[in-house]
Amino acid sequence: MLKKEKIAEQAVSAVQVKVLPFSRKNGHSVAGKCNTARGRIRIYPKTIKFCQIFKQKFGRTTLLAYAGNRARAALIHELLHLKYAEAEKTVRELPKTTFASSRKNILLRVPVHSLFTR
Repeated sequence: MLKKEKIAEQAVSAVQVKVLPFSRKNGHSVAGKCNTARGRIRIYPKTIKFCQIFKQKFGRTTLLAYAGNRARAALIHELLHLKYAEAEKTVRELPKTTFASSRKNILLRVPVHSLFTR
């Protein structure tokens, strides 16, 4: 992803997964946040309550696939902020194609459930 978009590896100083979700003023949750000056990316997972309800409706396998895909998409989106800091419209459009091609090439090689096991 970094090579494809020509983003310097040094542009990313840290990637963190925060336990407590971050919400906007309108109450909707945020999947990720990027500090372009420091190169710090934060990914915010859904709440435990959301995951429990989702699991009851759709099952564990679907929940793990959803959580993994959501985290990957958020990470791709935030990485693109490093390159297109002020162009939110561009950052919103590019992940649609980037995520689809990434899933086909690299990400499907790693089983999603392995990301959640200790």
